[in-house]
Amino acid sequence: MCTAGTAAEFNLVAVMAARGIGYSPVVVDTNDEIVTVCRAGRCDATTTDKQGLVGRRVGLPDAATRIVLDETLSKGPLGPWSATGTTSSSGWSTPPSRPRNRV
Repeated sequence: MCTAGTAAEFNLVAVMAARGIGYSPVVVDTNDEIVTVCRAGRCDATTTDKQGLVGRRVGLPDAATRIVLDETLSKGPLGPWSATGTTSSSGWSTPPSRPRNRV
């Protein structure tokens, strides 16, 4: 299972543990890397928000064989956010850096 080191990674760990499902994580740094490792055949599945899954699937040579499951692992809000006083020149902030826990 491919995932980038994001909230999706932590949600995946929690859901799989709660359901008693074993899996072998492949954790990469970016969503672009997920497409690369999927193309290389290193992952049977991946996780992110559903729009992201559709976008990833389009870039794969075997896209027709990849399905987006109707399962929702979390209902976290999506979209840009900004903390007071931290906006960038584009008007949006980037999330603060945090230590990465690799699975």
